[in-house]
Amino acid sequence: MFCDLAAPSNLFDLIRSQPPAFYRGDDIEIDIGIGQNGSLLAPTLASSGAGGIASVSCQVFESENDTDSPMMSCTVLAANMNLVLTQANWNAGGSANSHAQFIFPNSQTAISLGGAASVNYWFRIIAQTTDSPAKMITLLDGPITVKDGPISTASAPPLAAWRTFTVGGVPVLQLLDTSTGLYYTLSVVSDAGVETLQVSDQGYYGAPPPAPPAAAWRMSVVGGVSVLQLLDSGTGLYHTLSCINNAGVETLQISDQGY
Repeated sequence: MFCDLAAPSNLFDLIRSQPPAFYRGDDIEIDIGIGQNGSLLAPTLASSGAGGIASVSCQVFESENDTDSPMMSCTVLAANMNLVLTQANWNAGGSANSHAQFIFPNSQTAISLGGAASVNYWFRIIAQTTDSPAKMITLLDGPITVKDGPISTASAPPLAAWRTFTVGGVPVLQLLDTSTGLYYTLSVVSDAGVETLQVSDQGYYGAPPPAPPAAAWRMSVVGGVSVLQLLDSGTGLYHTLSCINNAGVETLQISDQGY
């Protein structure tokens, strides 16, 4: 893509001879040449002093006036740019014959399309100068089309899992660490009079319990009061989850009494 300082809104894919577009989930590379009025700035771009280039950044936003962080972003420092690119080099083509190459892995390009076949997002390339203070200069700014690609959805992390279990004769709630397969006990601990929710260092092996005929939790009535009860998969008993006021501090507790 040619970044024309005289026409920053002129976005054009020189390889495909069309407006810029890519498929979500693809590994892509965007090579740029920086120029003005249709001619490359050559033979040398400065990397120091007034007007020198410190870095260039390529970003994709949800919309033109989006103030959130970019959906995609890649920055190339001047040290990694080809600042001695000539017009003959640029005309020859190829990634090495460009001022900078922006590399986006598929993990970055797997952005959401909200179920649409394609979406026009906002593409922007900016340069930061070596002036003091530094200046930001827009090199390219305009729409880019993102098409639905080889993936249907971005890869989601493993779902969290939990279980109720008996440790030392006490029913506890345990959370699964999906990276190790170990369950860790979640408990309320009094630390200098302050009740805190903590996860133990001790991990326990075990697959998640098979789903019982009823849910792993239930609403029940104990002593005339409606309560939430959790199933202890180790004993098959339900234990009441309640909020207890302890010296003015509300704590979440699981009863010793099973039903």
